[in-house]
Amino acid sequence: MNEYQKEQIRQALEVESLTGKTIRSALLKAGAPTAILAAISVSGFGAFVALTTIIHAIFTTILGITLPFAVYTSATSILGLLTGPIGGILIFGIASYQILSGSRKLDRELCAQVVWCSVTSYGNQFTPRDEEMPSYLYGKEREIAEKENIIKNLIVENKKVDKENELLQQEKISVV
Repeated sequence: MNEYQKEQIRQALEVESLTGKTIRSALLKAGAPTAILAAISVSGFGAFVALTTIIHAIFTTILGITLPFAVYTSATSILGLLTGPIGGILIFGIASYQILSGSRKLDRELCAQVVWCSVTSYGNQFTPRDEEMPSYLYGKEREIAEKENIIKNLIVENKKVDKENELLQQEKISVV
């Protein structure tokens, strides 16, 4: 992309108005349910032990209410469902809802700004290099770019052949 095109994208995405607070808040809103589910899934059996310990601590120790065994099994069964495929589907649905719904939606412009800032901050290009993909060119420019690519490939191949030739010459000299 030339500088004019880059500047047009910056203006369209309003990169100058993007703040860290905005990005943080948007990512936290969309990623919080996923992060919670991931943390519970990673903790494994410890999450089930923690759940039953918390239930016991609150109801039996603090409130003095002895809960039946069915409460513990129901709670761990629900946690098992949430950490399984049903939880993944639920989290995907929540994230989709947050992205697409009213006040909690991640604005497409904000997503584009995040991607643009990420790519440019690391010095990488957002689009392929012109030399790698001359298909965007038309007519004479495309022919020239394709010929340049052929010449570059021939130069690389020629260097490989020269190295092989040198090795063969060295072997020939060492044999004689």
